[in-house]
Amino acid sequence: MPGCCLVGYSVALVPGLVSNSSSVSPPPIDVEEGCLRRHVGLLDQDVHLFPMTLGENIRLASPLAGDDLLMDLLDEVALGDWARELPEGLNTPIGDYGTGVSWGQARRLALARLLLMETPVLILDEPFEGLDADTADALLTMLRRRQQEGILIVISHQHLKGSFTHYLRLSAS
Repeated sequence: MPGCCLVGYSVALVPGLVSNSSSVSPPPIDVEEGCLRRHVGLLDQDVHLFPMTLGENIRLASPLAGDDLLMDLLDEVALGDWARELPEGLNTPIGDYGTGVSWGQARRLALARLLLMETPVLILDEPFEGLDADTADALLTMLRRRQQEGILIVISHQHLKGSFTHYLRLSAS
């Protein structure tokens, strides 16, 4: 099963992996505009939710996605029950910068938005931070299942259960 786990520093400190993260410039790559975003999905440590509804925040990745698909994604990121309990469900307003949701919920909402993009490569920086062990294990199992035919790169300070094809430990030296 494809997968890589980086243990150590944040993705923001890996030169060239995220724009403006380093003074090192990657070699130019000849790709059409938007190609990288269609193939690589990134969940950074700093997620952003916008002052719009829950559904609209997720639909930013695919504006025509239906409610059933959004609820399926919310189930996959362990937020389906929470969303169903909201008075307005997917039409519930989310405040600026995710006001009204916890940090863990905001990260999982951003993950649902990322999964809606269906990119073959997922790079996730500390995706399980702030989650209880059972939720983190369930999310990792779901991600590995979804990415069986793709590439999953998880950057984490936590020890993750399960095998990866590559396990890299990063240090300052």
